Amino acid sequence: MGYAKAKVAKILKIRKSLVQYHADWLEKHGYIRRVRGSKSPILYTRGPNYRKIEREIERLAGKKRDHEGWLVVQTSPPLRYHKVGFRFKVQKPCDVDPPWQKEWQASGVRYREFSVKLENGGRWDQAIRIREIRGKKSSSIVIWLPEFVSNDPEELRQAPKIMQAQAMKVAAWLQKKFGYRLGLPEEYTEPHIAIRVPKEVAEAAIKAGIRTEKVWFDLSPKDHGELETDDLETAIEFVTLPDLTKSLADHAAELDKKLVEHEIAIRNLAEFSVHTIRILEKFVESAEEKIRDFVKPDEKRDVT
Repeated sequence: MGYAKAKVAKILKIRKSLVQYHADWLEKHGYIRRVRGSKSPILYTRGPNYRKIEREIERLAGKKRDHEGWLVVQTSPPLRYHKVGFRFKVQKPCDVDPPWQKEWQASGVRYREFSVKLENGGRWDQAIRIREIRGKKSSSIVIWLPEFVSNDPEELRQAPKIMQAQAMKVAAWLQKKFGYRLGLPEEYTEPHIAIRVPKEVAEAAIKAGIRTEKVWFDLSPKDHGELETDDLETAIEFVTLPDLTKSLADHAAELDKKLVEHEIAIRNLAEFSVHTIRILEKFVESAEEKIRDFVKPDEKRDVT
């Protein structure tokens, strides 16, 4: 649910134009983004750079702020689509060495790695990690992309294609910048989708051994836990669960209202029926009394 900017301005007792200015600024810098399809009012959700402003708020406040609950009805939880890596076979080595930052060898294989931030339309503000793996017979380039954060089910369904397209852009940059010739992309690691949960929930789940083939819990973040899955449809179910829960709650409330209305109607009908029966009983008693008064004693004997 959301408020129109005019209502926000009224609540905060400021001008509507000032609310519009701040909304535009936050959207421009990637801290918020518009929810697709929302018109009146325009709804916003967390943008790709929301973590940056969270860190700034925490720095100014001098402490970690309290985070929202898990799977609340009012809002869909944002999911992190992360650990996304694509491998490209090296068909021709580089003409110019990239600015390698790390270099090591293991089992006869040479590894070189560096990180770079590329212009990507404001989708991510984190570094892209690039690794060259050079064996005796073949070499490959592995590109790890920053996490993809969203709570839009349709956007999440498009995440694999979006990430692959981004990896291909990075590969094109490597070819143009350093002279590589690379093959087609293939998935190097299986992506994980993570949803934030309270730390005590994750701790209790891990302690109880709650884990399935598709879903498990992680305590690696310091201030919270995460529920993780490598199945995209399972993640989307988590995204849509709050909306579904709200829809079911609304439907249940409507049914409860109708049941109350029916109960009142039945009670009124029952009271009306009792009242009608009493009127009929009075009418019968009155009729019998009039008949007795009308019939003469002789006639009563004849009738007897």
